[in-house]
Amino acid sequence: MKQLQNTFQQIEDHALELESLLRQESAILNNRELSSSDRSVKLADLANRKNDLVQILDTLEKNRQFYLRSEKTDADLDAQWQRALKVLASCQKLNLQNGKDIASQARYTRRALEILGLEDSSSPVYHQDGRTADYSRHKNLGVA
Repeated sequence: MKQLQNTFQQIEDHALELESLLRQESAILNNRELSSSDRSVKLADLANRKNDLVQILDTLEKNRQFYLRSEKTDADLDAQWQRALKVLASCQKLNLQNGKDIASQARYTRRALEILGLEDSSSPVYHQDGRTADYSRHKNLGVA
């Protein structure tokens, strides 16, 4: 039961760390004083750290499932698991909101570039699912 308890604790700890990173990401996305290059660097660093944490959480979940097959849980472990699930649900909500903020900022930037006639069709814009979008069509300023 000690291995299962340790795994639950690690899941909770890493989920809290992920939640913290998502809150930092949100703060960066909403900080209008940062230059776009500073924002990009900070967001790229956070994205790498988030990916690392997600991989760790995935491994821990596999361990949890393995230990659950051979060990019994008690009320303390069940409560700890519920806390971890609550944090992970918070992470999911934060991640969705951050994704919406990023998409909104991308639309705003893309539209501003279109209006100014400065869009660069050689730099693709990516959808949430990884598909690229073609924003190379030109519009007149009066149509904007």
